[in-house]
Amino acid sequence: AVVSTQSTGDHPTITDPDEVFKIISDTERLQEADKSLLFHVRKSLVQKDDLFVLDLPYKEIHEWVLKEKEKVFSNLPDEVKAKLQWEHVGSTSIPGMPGAFFPDSLILTQSFPPPKEIVTSLMA
Repeated sequence: AVVSTQSTGDHPTITDPDEVFKIISDTERLQEADKSLLFHVRKSLVQKDDLFVLDLPYKEIHEWVLKEKEKVFSNLPDEVKAKLQWEHVGSTSIPGMPGAFFPDSLILTQSFPPPKEIVTSLMA
């Protein structure tokens, strides 16, 4: 389904990579996108509570981020992978930095919108 009825509140969750790609490829649709919908999609990805702690387990979190990179990149053609850069960013990327159990990653692409394969792989 393009839109899940299992979302909370009045905001549906987009579950179809093709629909996400259509939205980010269309400037008008992207500008009209409901920011609370985007927030809802992000919050639905949280696996742990957003607990702020003084002693994050940097090594374990960094290893998890690298495994996620491997998952995403394993679904991409070599020519797409060659044009990407993956970065572990935010408080969890800095050893000894306090923060929340919510690792952030950044994928740098050479163009926007990104290739459709990236969107599909991220949502797999």
